[in-house]
Amino acid sequence: MATYNKRRYLKDEILTLEKIDENTYRADSDNLWHPAGARAVYGGQIYGQGLYAAIKTLNNQALLAHSMHCYFVRAGNPHKPITYHVEHIRDGASFCTRRVVAEQHGKTIVIMQCSFHKPEVGKLNHQTEMPKVPPPEKVMSIQEIMHNILKDNKLPEKKAYYFKERLKAYNDELPLEVKPVDIEKFLKLKKTEPSSQLWIRAKDNLENASCNMHNTVVAWLTDWSPLGTALQPDTDFNVGLWASLDHCVWFHEPMRADQWMLMQFDSPKAGGGRAITFGKLWSQDGRLVASMSQEGLLRSKI
Repeated sequence: MATYNKRRYLKDEILTLEKIDENTYRADSDNLWHPAGARAVYGGQIYGQGLYAAIKTLNNQALLAHSMHCYFVRAGNPHKPITYHVEHIRDGASFCTRRVVAEQHGKTIVIMQCSFHKPEVGKLNHQTEMPKVPPPEKVMSIQEIMHNILKDNKLPEKKAYYFKERLKAYNDELPLEVKPVDIEKFLKLKKTEPSSQLWIRAKDNLENASCNMHNTVVAWLTDWSPLGTALQPDTDFNVGLWASLDHCVWFHEPMRADQWMLMQFDSPKAGGGRAITFGKLWSQDGRLVASMSQEGLLRSKI
């Protein structure tokens, strides 16, 4: 059974896989993770591990992940191991494609397509510029934000208990560092347009990690808060069910997942119980290193 009373590491723990055979890998339940308050395995861990399993089957390790597309079929149980089956769709000189199916007890929970590309020099180059926001050194972490709120001692008892439990979980087990640019948006204190920005990085030291390992960790990070952005226009929305339906990531350039990156999400549409978000990820020096999209299920309790 998984425990959550220690600091978690992405590279050496949460993304660790046991090799069963050349195309089958297993994640032990002791290394599965879910955010505080959630019952299912964190979606980013499943497709991060799925991408990592696909990487392990590459004949040419010079090929780098450039895109992944995932469908969530069932919620992952954090107390049961996950098995990843990798299918070789194509092995070419410049591109390689893998299909990954994640299973628990013989039932599919996630289906993935992963594509890899041999780096090349292109003549066409442009990108969306990084927004002008305060640097991470001048922005508070989510732990600091919650600590200050609890210190003011103005919360109702039930809300204060929730914040204390969430703060303890973030301090003990969160394998990443997060700094929301707009605190009021993060706390849902006001109704705003469905857009969010935050600085994010892994806690691991990944200085000697491969480009594909950084891509794997970034894939994990991109599942942090996209659907929360869709709730910005309606802070009174009482969430009854929250679940990812699909998730896509495009890797544009090599990046350091253990260095600060600016992640921005925008939600152009919500309706019919679903919401879609699109995201961008910039390195601190302004390079657009990845893009993301996610559609999710958001049902009200009422």
